[in-house]
Amino acid sequence: MTGVQTCALPICNVYFSDEINLRVRKLTPAQIVAEGVGNSATFKAGGISPGEIISIYGGPGVSLGPSTPVGLQLTSAGLVSNQLGGTQVMIGGVAAALTYVGSSQVNAVVPYEVAGQTSTQIDVIVQGKPTNSVTVPVVAASPGIFVITNPDGTVNSASNPVSSSGYLVLYGTGEGQTTPAGVDGGVNTTVFPKPNLPVTVQIGGQTAPVLYAGAAPDFVAGVLQVNVTIPAGVTGTVPIQLNIGAASISATVSIH
Repeated sequence: MTGVQTCALPICNVYFSDEINLRVRKLTPAQIVAEGVGNSATFKAGGISPGEIISIYGGPGVSLGPSTPVGLQLTSAGLVSNQLGGTQVMIGGVAAALTYVGSSQVNAVVPYEVAGQTSTQIDVIVQGKPTNSVTVPVVAASPGIFVITNPDGTVNSASNPVSSSGYLVLYGTGEGQTTPAGVDGGVNTTVFPKPNLPVTVQIGGQTAPVLYAGAAPDFVAGVLQVNVTIPAGVTGTVPIQLNIGAASISATVSIH
């Protein structure tokens, strides 16, 4: 048995001779896999939801974009571009808005058109050449938290706790479809859609009153902002749980 490797970006194929069966066979490694698609806030793979910001990672030796990363760009229509650095992501046949493209990672916003589906296909187009397609489940919500801030906008931490008489601001993604319906690549400047699913928060095991749950102003559609009041009597470094419908995500916050 003999073999030869040929490379044409973004992938290398291995050809080998199968003398017993009188065949020349080709091995093409997967460029993307379902396990390499996850929530950009949690980095966890699994079902994706409408409007969720996801990260896609390429397989070993696979380049998904330029060596110099490219960040979010706006089109002349004021939408977040669905092409960056020669890379495009198709989700369910719809070009996804892109917030970051690099050689090993692409961040995309799941199109709202996947709402109501049970699964969808993802593929990346690099310099006009598509990768393999992967199928991932579609879920109603898949929450993740990017950051939690105090009222002054600084990041909450053990060295920067929030006052027990104050409130916290959570920035996340994965809330699912909204009302009004999310616009692919839209930027929330005048209309601030609210999640269709109920949003609740527990801090230190107690229910925290939600002051606001909706689109984060001036961010791409798919970034969720939740403002919550600290429940009375809760202090210290305690767990916080964000629930969207039946899905939830946990973190910790510091309160004094």
